[in-house]
Amino acid sequence: EQYFGEVKVLRDTDHFSSVKPDSPNHPAHEFLVTFEREFTRATERVSTSAPADTATIDTPVDLQPADDLDATDWPAPSTASTTFYLADEGFDAESSAAVACCVVIDDPTGVNASLASELDNWLRDPHLSAIPQVRDIVKRGPLEFRTLDPELRSRLIEWLTSQLFEAYVCFTKNSRTLGLRDAMLEAVLHDRLTANRTRRVTVVLEAAALTDRDRASVLVERVRTRIDGASAGGERLEVVVDGSRRHPAGLAISSMVADIVQARLQQTSELDGRPFGRVHPQKVRVMHDYDTGTRYTRRRPFSG
Repeated sequence: EQYFGEVKVLRDTDHFSSVKPDSPNHPAHEFLVTFEREFTRATERVSTSAPADTATIDTPVDLQPADDLDATDWPAPSTASTTFYLADEGFDAESSAAVACCVVIDDPTGVNASLASELDNWLRDPHLSAIPQVRDIVKRGPLEFRTLDPELRSRLIEWLTSQLFEAYVCFTKNSRTLGLRDAMLEAVLHDRLTANRTRRVTVVLEAAALTDRDRASVLVERVRTRIDGASAGGERLEVVVDGSRRHPAGLAISSMVADIVQARLQQTSELDGRPFGRVHPQKVRVMHDYDTGTRYTRRRPFSG
């Protein structure tokens, strides 16, 4: 605080949307305009009332709506679609904990290319290519993280931590409750869509996330309607459900994150928890305990 002052939280934004203002009333733009105005006024007071070498600027910067800003020259909102990848793990009779996961990726094409390059490196590596699973994965996929050879898991975690994405999870230790999977997927999706400022969102589902695409569409529509209903007069949120296989990397990441977090929750050995330490809180930004309502973040990492 000696140099930068009090931290200002931009409402209704996340790591991605905070740096992508789409209108004069976007919180980031309001903050910048308000700061510039206050800074200019403070500078003018300094220049007229005190020597430059003794003056200080200590004007609080409160965010004000930018109602007087002219939006006519503002660039049209981007038609690019933010992509959410949903996955879940642990909703079965054998598991003591379950996870619903939403991964947000800004550049799905780039991540797909990165995964393809990584798998190609496996084929070119004489040691790795000798592992029977490698050719099966490259030919047929998908990546089943928990069943992979330990060396492949290690390589995949290294790849995972090098990618640009954010993950948000909702978890429970009462995984056998009827209907809990859909409720938790709805909760994590609602949180992300509420925080996301982009109006065009593609939701991509892991095959096991919901039993069929119709149920997925119903869930997504329910969430979208809740959000649009809370946005008085705002533009409707456009959400597309994509159940295709055009997203191998995004689905691999969401599935891996769900698997890693679920293994940590029902940890039976130190080895079960090691991958978790590589992704939380750096990549897994928020962990929502569905049972208690507690949220774990970078400032309050999960340690239970």
